[in-house]
Amino acid sequence: MTGALPQSIELLRAENLRRTLGADESKTKALRGVSLALQSGRSYAVTGPSGCGKSTLLYLLGLLDRPDEGEIFLSGKSVARADDTHRTRLRMEKIGFVFQFHFLLPEFTALENVMLPMRRLGKLAPDEMRERAETLLKNVGLAERMNRSTGHLSGGEQQRVAVARALANEPSIILADEPTGNLDERNSKMVFELLASFAHDAPRAVLVVTHNPDLAARCDEVLRMKDGLFATA
Repeated sequence: MTGALPQSIELLRAENLRRTLGADESKTKALRGVSLALQSGRSYAVTGPSGCGKSTLLYLLGLLDRPDEGEIFLSGKSVARADDTHRTRLRMEKIGFVFQFHFLLPEFTALENVMLPMRRLGKLAPDEMRERAETLLKNVGLAERMNRSTGHLSGGEQQRVAVARALANEPSIILADEPTGNLDERNSKMVFELLASFAHDAPRAVLVVTHNPDLAARCDEVLRMKDGLFATA
């Protein structure tokens, strides 16, 4: 008998987000009232031309910036105007980031880079952190590279380390900003398939900001932006 599919859970909801960047003559309305909801087990792509508000939206959802208006709910709780200490803790516990430029520490090994978020959160003992980091690196196909400094890894390997690092604290949401922008076709496909699998294999959502139409088409849902709003058609 086939078991029931796990029920989808709303992990994040944004309502009427507005954000203006710059000052005086250089003021730009980056977001003009954007709303969305991220459900567990699904992958989302946000696409659109440069300057349409994609990265601004990602930074708001990741609690790296604050909206001028609107609200963000994380696991049903309002967080847009929470204090900085609480927002920092939420980022460490619930949100994993993957960027185009992976921001690894090149003098550290892959294993050490993946352990860093766990050290900052401070929930696990050292042997538990190491075991989890080893498991994550094996899951992204780097079992033989985990003790190499990331400065001596290829671009595709470095981005896979970044994916493993994003999962270190078992976040419910992964936000990725052009995660395959510097990779060749083979590595782009590999990194995206890793991200998608992590959404579908756990109560987790993945949101990818991308210019890559092939990557976007592989997501469960595509949200197209133009001039700070989601396109309706």
